[in-house]
Amino acid sequence: MDVTLFYKIHYGLVGIILPPEVCPGYAKTRGHRLKYWELSVDVNAYKLSFFSRTIKAWNALSALAAEASTLAMFRSREVTVSWPSISGLALNYVEITVT
Repeated sequence: MDVTLFYKIHYGLVGIILPPEVCPGYAKTRGHRLKYWELSVDVNAYKLSFFSRTIKAWNALSALAAEASTLAMFRSREVTVSWPSISGLALNYVEITVT
């Protein structure tokens, strides 16, 4: 799943480097402290690209999941996130549970 791959990228578990436009976000009172700025895009092809859609899902994770110290702990957390899908030409979001 994309969020699991993003976890691996964030924690340096795979040899993928974040592109320069993917920047750590600001700390908020809600959610976790590891959020990223959402990319500002107008083209649907880019809206649905890996980083654009996965940052939204990553930012929606609970602190327990995003700040898990191991991949096994991350996978063991049951988390519901909003995931983009295409219905016609509109961009809709569906709920997916990550286990």
